[in-house]
Order: sequence, then C-alpha cells, then structure tokens
Amino acid sequence: MIFLKIVKNVIMRSIFIVILVIFSLSVHADGDGKTNQETNNYSISGIVKDKLTGEELPGVAIKIHSSGETVYSDLEGRFEFSELTHGNYDLTAEYISYEEIIFHDIRSVQNLSSDLIIQLEKKKPIN
Repeated sequence: MIFLKIVKNVIMRSIFIVILVIFSLSVHADGDGKTNQETNNYSISGIVKDKLTGEELPGVAIKIHSSGETVYSDLEGRFEFSELTHGNYDLTAEYISYEEIIFHDIRSVQNLSSDLIIQLEKKKPIN
C-alpha cells in the first residue's frame, strides 16, 4: 500500500514537472522580450496614381531605402509593406516612363492602412 502511494506521488510530480516545462517553453517561444512598439505588426500602404489623369497605376515598384524591400502595386494601384517595426521610412516609387519620386519620413502604422497617395508624373520627352 505504501509502495502505491509512493508511485502515485512520483507520477503526479512527474506530470507536474512535464506540464511546467511545456508551459515555460511556450512562454519562452512567445515572449521575445519586445514591447508592442517593437513588434513587426506595423505597415505602410497606399495607392499609386497618374498625377494628370488620376488613373491607378499597376506594377509600380515601391522600395524602402533602409532594407531594400520592394513591393509592386496591384491592378488597382494599391501596395502594402507589412510586418514592419514602428518608425519612419524613406520610400522610392519607380515606374517606366514616369519620374521617380522619393518620400522621406513616412511613418508606419499599427493595425491600420496608412493610405499614402503617390502621384507619379510622366517623364518629359527628350528633344
């Protein structure tokens, strides 16, 4: 009878230790020590249009200077950089036969679309 109590105690302690270890591992995997402002759930998004006609421009390359990350506007001219950290970013927008445009200090936003409107102007023909 005493032997069964000892075995039962050992099993209960082992189960408790296993649960404790699993819990601490999951907390360690989720808790990276960063605050909400340091996590990568910020974004910059917007739309690219022709400055003269207002027409949406698909396929425009928008690049973040600091990382070199580039996204392209979709068929409706929309683009989005996601999984950014909180902060300000410099962007460049480039499109064939349009003037390159540079934006400085564009602030990333959390859980919202930033709706940056980029208006590109056609290049002047060289005579």
